[in-house]
Amino acid sequence: MFPTRFRLFLIALMWAVVTGCPNIKETYAPPSQRKPIYEDPPLVRKPFLPMNDPDAVVHLSRDIRLEVHGGVWRWTGKQPTLLLGPMTDASGVRMQANVGCPELGFKETGPITIQFRLNGIELGSKRLDKPGNHTIELPVPPKLVHTKVDNELVMLVDKTWKAPDGVEYGFILVSAGLVR
Repeated sequence: MFPTRFRLFLIALMWAVVTGCPNIKETYAPPSQRKPIYEDPPLVRKPFLPMNDPDAVVHLSRDIRLEVHGGVWRWTGKQPTLLLGPMTDASGVRMQANVGCPELGFKETGPITIQFRLNGIELGSKRLDKPGNHTIELPVPPKLVHTKVDNELVMLVDKTWKAPDGVEYGFILVSAGLVR
């Protein structure tokens, strides 16, 4: 009734079904999960930043040179910008910046004025009438301080000077950020 080829096909099919589906009684649990050997630490920005901090690079946003001079300070450009970590509380916060105005640049520019902005709003400005080190502190209204996300601090200098190699410099930045 069935041709020989068809019978052979049915026999092969039944043999494959019978032998191809064994009844496995043993089960195995999935392997335990392991942490990678090397894991990047989470990115945490600080509200106040000394320029010689080992994690300073994650705070630098614009116009701040990567090279640390004297193990303490960095050169800035026209509009140095820092990304600072959120504060735990917005009340009683001050912006503090430790800056330097080098004699060489001061001879070319004269007094400079640095304007400070936090999260896009002007905090105030400070005129540096003589070369040397300066500590600048400005009060910060609580409504400007971010407590959940990063704060952006912009320091805009009105005059820059060019070195003989053509590089434009603003001022020396030792540390900056938000303090209580």
